[in-house]
Amino acid sequence: MPAPRDELLQAILENPDDDQLRLVYADWLEERGDSARAEFIRLQIEYSTLPCIDPRVSEICRRWTTLLNSHQRAWLTGFPRWLRLEFRNGRDMTFNGCSFSRGFVNDVSNSADVVIGDLDHIVRLTPLTEITLIGDYDAGLPALLRSPSMAHIRRLNWWGYERGPLHEASRLALHLEHAAPLPGLKQFLVGWVHIGPEGARCLARAPILGSLTDLHIGRALLSDAGATALGGAAHLTQLQLLNLTGNEIGDAGLAGLAAATGLPGLQTLDLAWNEIGDAGVAALAGSPLLNQLHTLELQCNLIGDAGVVALAGSPSSRNLRRLGLSNMPFTEAGVRALAKSPYLEQIESLSVRRFYSWKADELSKDARAILKQRFGERVHL
Repeated sequence: MPAPRDELLQAILENPDDDQLRLVYADWLEERGDSARAEFIRLQIEYSTLPCIDPRVSEICRRWTTLLNSHQRAWLTGFPRWLRLEFRNGRDMTFNGCSFSRGFVNDVSNSADVVIGDLDHIVRLTPLTEITLIGDYDAGLPALLRSPSMAHIRRLNWWGYERGPLHEASRLALHLEHAAPLPGLKQFLVGWVHIGPEGARCLARAPILGSLTDLHIGRALLSDAGATALGGAAHLTQLQLLNLTGNEIGDAGLAGLAAATGLPGLQTLDLAWNEIGDAGVAALAGSPLLNQLHTLELQCNLIGDAGVVALAGSPSSRNLRRLGLSNMPFTEAGVRALAKSPYLEQIESLSVRRFYSWKADELSKDARAILKQRFGERVHL
């Protein structure tokens, strides 16, 4: 007969979204004297349910962090030793070997060849749903993607060293292109991995990404060709969020996305920190894609009055709830177009902040007053 602890843990592994099972496990632990772990599970579950502005958040976070720092080594008994380590990538980003969510190890971080060696064991110990891969090239990736244990993974992160060779990062994208679908994979994040336009073409052809709802590719040198390739992807039909921050995308790239036919469910598009100007925004303003979007983030691009006028004057902007136009060189003419637009009635958040001395002067007092009069507390100046 399995021990009660094993039965409870197995139920959690089979039902990772059921917090009630985790709370039952916490009660069982407390009854047997492990009040610290029981409290930790309850605190993390409560933390996961609260909005970030809730006044209880900071105290709950402080308390569960204290518990984790005091007991993590004991709680990781039976796990591979590397889960207790910290290490850095080439951008001096610090990664823990693992992180906890709702009381259990939820994410592990290392190179693919290390993770694949222990993945089967780890998923028998904890409801793992996330893996973070570190490095620009990793020969273990094909084996990891073939592992049956990847069926548990909902989010895959891939953080590079920024200075890694472009051809090696493209090889990783090629491995993804030829990997079998993972129906449970919903989020894929790529950061500081220079896959380039050819790597983007590989991702656009990758069936493994067919179940994604969120795709984030940042600082990956995609350029216009890469953005256009992703827009025409055959497998991204379930995608709701696309974040292409900092990829040297210009007007042609946004025009390519605007003409996309492969993103029928897209609702959030983030193109911050690129090189987009008025012509690119005009192409988006005249496209059916804009009509799908609820969130459009364009901060830190090169968009002037003509681009803002085109966006504000487009009937396709009527579904926007959140619009980010911070740090861009439009003037009072663009401000007046926003304020007079009959299509921005559903806006819940309009950001037009000027900071970082970003190629743009501060908005005048009159311009700020015009926006406040139209949007009230919904505008962020």
